[in-house]
Amino acid sequence: MGSNEKETCVPEDFLAHLIHDLKAPVVAMGGFARRLLEGKMGAVTPEQKEGLNIILKNCERLEHDLKMVLQHMKADLVEELSPQVFDVVKIVERVCETLKPEAEEKDVSLNLQAPGQAISVEADPFIINKAIFNLVDNAIRYTEEAGRVQVAISMQNDFVDIKVADNGKGMEKEKLDLVLKPFEEVMEVRDRKLRGFGLGLSNVKRYAELNGGMLQADSTPGKGSEFILRIPKYDEQDADE
Repeated sequence: MGSNEKETCVPEDFLAHLIHDLKAPVVAMGGFARRLLEGKMGAVTPEQKEGLNIILKNCERLEHDLKMVLQHMKADLVEELSPQVFDVVKIVERVCETLKPEAEEKDVSLNLQAPGQAISVEADPFIINKAIFNLVDNAIRYTEEAGRVQVAISMQNDFVDIKVADNGKGMEKEKLDLVLKPFEEVMEVRDRKLRGFGLGLSNVKRYAELNGGMLQADSTPGKGSEFILRIPKYDEQDADE
């Protein structure tokens, strides 16, 4: 029995360490490519700039994919959540503030529509923060320059909706269904851009379900995409009973 448990745990642990170690050289390569592209290490020709842009984009994609795989493995290892009552509005505001520089760098407007009062939920704040961060980060990452990302918080009966919408390219229903598949199936998608998009969404869906919520998605080619993270609202009356 002990031997079987060891055989099951060691490969996962080894893979987690391997992914973590792979991130360091990817980040370093991307950093030097960016410095070269910005001319901080000498002048570069237009042809060299084109090559450096390709290197940088692929480093960013690989770094994103490694991060999503690592997050998925950590989520699968969660045996017990640590639910707390907290103001979800503050978390959304913090996420948008953190990602604002990334949006500005891409010339993407990031707007937040939030109620004037606190909205309490009972969930694991660490995992909910990751879910919201992944949604907004995905929206910025896959929205073209001069695009728009709108984040809105609203209450729907016993739930709180965090909606993240963009005016990007959008996608057909078949592709949307593909990126909403379980993590392991998304890994098999051959389209690298779709796979990178789906890895983040798979984690968000997992995080929502771990906290009794769900992820809804809608997308229209040429108009953009909309994702809604729905989590249960904290009810003080139920808590008092």
